Amino acid sequence: MKTTHFLIVSVVASMMAYGAKGEDGTLRDDTLTVVASQFTAGDHMSVCDPAGNRITFVMKERSKVPQTQQHVRQDNALAKVGPSLDKPYYQVRMALPIPSAYTPTEQGALVGLDEGVYHHMHSAALEALPNEDMLAIYFSTPVGLAEKDTATTFVQCRRRAGNDYWDMPELLFDTKGGNDQSALLFRDGQRIWFFGGGRGMTDMVPFRVCYSDDNGVSWTYNVPRLDKPASDYTAQPVSNAFRDPEGNLYIVMDAAGSQSFLWRSSDNGLSWHDMGGRTDARHSSIVPLDDQGTLLSIGGKNNDCEGWNPQNISHDWGATWEKATPGVIPPLGTAQRPNMIRLQSGNLLLVTDSYQHKKKIAPPAGWKMGNECVCGVSKDNGKTWTFKALPGTLPQHHRVAHPSVGYVTVRQSDNGMIHILTTTNYPGLEIEFNEAWFWSAEGDLTADTFAPYNLGDGWTVDTASHTAVWTQYWPNGQKRVESTWNIWPTPRDGHRPLCGRIAEGPARHYDEQGQLVREYMFHEGVLQDSIEGETGIKDEGL
Repeated sequence: MKTTHFLIVSVVASMMAYGAKGEDGTLRDDTLTVVASQFTAGDHMSVCDPAGNRITFVMKERSKVPQTQQHVRQDNALAKVGPSLDKPYYQVRMALPIPSAYTPTEQGALVGLDEGVYHHMHSAALEALPNEDMLAIYFSTPVGLAEKDTATTFVQCRRRAGNDYWDMPELLFDTKGGNDQSALLFRDGQRIWFFGGGRGMTDMVPFRVCYSDDNGVSWTYNVPRLDKPASDYTAQPVSNAFRDPEGNLYIVMDAAGSQSFLWRSSDNGLSWHDMGGRTDARHSSIVPLDDQGTLLSIGGKNNDCEGWNPQNISHDWGATWEKATPGVIPPLGTAQRPNMIRLQSGNLLLVTDSYQHKKKIAPPAGWKMGNECVCGVSKDNGKTWTFKALPGTLPQHHRVAHPSVGYVTVRQSDNGMIHILTTTNYPGLEIEFNEAWFWSAEGDLTADTFAPYNLGDGWTVDTASHTAVWTQYWPNGQKRVESTWNIWPTPRDGHRPLCGRIAEGPARHYDEQGQLVREYMFHEGVLQDSIEGETGIKDEGL
């Protein structure tokens, strides 16, 4: 244990000075260890800056395989299975459990959550997989630490096809001594790409490039080959990626200020080039309008144009952008990001907040959707839009005046269903609907009846009480952690029960001989006081 601690500390110290020579004038040669399960090192794991300083990424296999990466279907038999596309459908689910979502202290481990799963889960990626599962990747930060801290991790979560419950969040990877921040998933045929940011490591690695050809069971990890060091950037991929007709791959990233830009790879994700142009907002959502290089950028935050969110057009795949014009949605601020995609119907879909929560700024005059979270559809490539409120949304966990989708991500699965993933709520949500719902007069159609599905290995469900017990075991088969959950809970800021998990009752920890050693009591997802003290810990002999 001491050796591991020294490794992390020494790497952090060296990275603080990366890009400069050592005290004795020699070039630096640093190593960052990436802890993950079923990740394979790719062909490009080391980079040098122009001065000759080197940084190498090394994979370290975890001692266990996360459930998210186990028992995953590899056929596409369910790819077109789902609710009717002709009948309006709208369903809201909890995407994350409490804990760990925004508990006042780190309490996830007490109920059995995986290491590296912390209370702040943000800047999420979402993708509909070829097998019809939904995969989400968040970055996660411990209570009291900044998002740019080296303690951050990437956390994964899966909702399996046909199931209303998301698997429990688990560690995807942890860069020891490096920052893991901001996730982007992109489905490319049968392949899934993951682009993970991370501040402060080196200008030669503004993001990491991973891909999976088996629906997220295993991954190949690479660092990018840049044609020059990154500049005028923030190491945060945004929410869109796409290919052009020639096969070039593009991803969106934040620039240094209130701008965004595109990276392009012409060799299937190995080498990357900054396209050069910059939009007029941070966290911009960018989609192609044609096959000739015309792009539409909408949003995202920290800027406005005549009181509206800026909108830009490029005619050369992002090499240049026209001057911003007033967009169609209100300006956004801290903890807000819109997302836009092209639907299978050919229409554009846009999801956003209306209200600027941190600064308490109402939408501009002329906005007709009040302070609601909304989705909008354009049938004419963004020239005109029709908007509709998203029912069942929650406010930010710490700003509760109006609903928010936070850093929202939206995708469409092969069966035509549209999926929205929200962040900053207590807890984050998934909203699933179809275009038939959008064009109808229907509101929230979330089922009023409790329908438990398979919650995964180790779960025992009591349907009558809407509770479940989650049991985990030591390698010798003895019980290790047992926690009790409400699986039909009403979120604190909500008005109706949802499929989800909120800890309710005891969480018991056992030693390898099966003896109870500690008990924690939870109510509505939060650790409670007990007669033993403010920790809520009942000591059974240790």
